[in-house]
Amino acid sequence: MIDELTLQASVKKLAHIIQESKVNLNEKEGVDDPIASSKKILAIGQGTETSKNAEKMRQFAEDLGFVLAGSRPAAEIHHFMDMDHYVGMSGQKFKGDLYIAAGISGSKPHLKGIEDAGMVIAINTDPNAPIFKHADYGIVGDMNEVIPMLVNELQSKDEAEQANESTKENDSAKDMSLYQCLLCGYVYDPAIGDPENGIAPGTPFQDLPEDWCCPMCGAAKADFEKV
Repeated sequence: MIDELTLQASVKKLAHIIQESKVNLNEKEGVDDPIASSKKILAIGQGTETSKNAEKMRQFAEDLGFVLAGSRPAAEIHHFMDMDHYVGMSGQKFKGDLYIAAGISGSKPHLKGIEDAGMVIAINTDPNAPIFKHADYGIVGDMNEVIPMLVNELQSKDEAEQANESTKENDSAKDMSLYQCLLCGYVYDPAIGDPENGIAPGTPFQDLPEDWCCPMCGAAKADFEKV
């Protein structure tokens, strides 16, 4: 059980655990994809309480690239999802990497559906709910508070990784060719730059200011050619 000083701190710790696991958060799945072939599931139960909350959970699952599933009562009684998306002994079996059981107490029939799941995370207001005994990690709290915070934490990491990848792609697209001065033979190396004249290392020749000149002989930028 994860029990930090605040609920937010507990959620942050849980998000870190997920991020450091083998779960591939970058591989997105459709919210209505089949349970049998899914890798990541957000499953909701009667703790969802209302159809409005269920719609929010559906959006959270879509934002994360998770499949939305649920307990049998969530599908059969409350109609939070179609009947082919409830997990349990008489329903679908989940054998993927991550199963988040939110607002699900954990009846024996439901647990039969996640016997082969990778990481199981339980979120429930009842600390004595059976689901906690079958989960790898758990947080005692209202799923309608915990899930939005968890999604925010996971998305922040995902956005940061995407930004890093974009930066790497931009860097690789830069022309880091050497350019030589036709007058004195000085070679401008983008990896070194021209720190003495305010040009930082990693600056391509094309990005040099038009009034930049050769630090050796003062030749203009136009007097350089690609080596």
